Amino acid sequence: MPSTIHAIDPFADTIIILRSPCKNFAPWDETPTLSNTELTEAKEKQPIRAQPSENERVMENSSVEPAEPASEPTTSEDDEIHYLVSSRHLMLASPWFRRTLTRDGFIEASKDPSDGRYHVLASDWDEEALLILLNIFHVRTRQVPTTVSLEMLAKVAVLVDYYELQNAEVMERDTRDWITELRRSVKIPSTYCRDLMLWICISRVFYMSADFE
Repeated sequence: MPSTIHAIDPFADTIIILRSPCKNFAPWDETPTLSNTELTEAKEKQPIRAQPSENERVMENSSVEPAEPASEPTTSEDDEIHYLVSSRHLMLASPWFRRTLTRDGFIEASKDPSDGRYHVLASDWDEEALLILLNIFHVRTRQVPTTVSLEMLAKVAVLVDYYELQNAEVMERDTRDWITELRRSVKIPSTYCRDLMLWICISRVFYMSADFE
């Protein structure tokens, strides 16, 4: 059994199977970087190590054990998250889903004989962000948050970009309201930081270039 099942449509004819959901979105290294001058000075302060003799090199090489090949990662159904949805709603909202579910030769365009449903695979997305997106597709207004955090909006923006929803009418109201509220409560940083990168991602997807001119 999958770890989680989101039953979005009670008459679902499609399962979106999310594997390896995102656990660490847009990781950011807070460690300050050194300038070229600082790097040069640090290297100059390092002690110079004498070159090893031939015997020492032989001993070092012989003591190194061959590395074992990394085992292939396995994905079981227990690691999957299933979203039960309507193919009709997916295709009305997204050109990506419309192509995937109708193009000849695509596995997703044929119903799986095991359950008579279309199976669409996804990976690396945030579980909650994908749930929000699919609730919007299916007009489940009460299940769609009225506000979201900056990070959650960036996660949704990644999905909007991938599934080609920049001009989708179904997304307009919610994204407009989220952005309006965020701009009231969260100031766009003027210095280089993670939040600025999230804002840039959001602005590119939702056409906010004027905010960065």
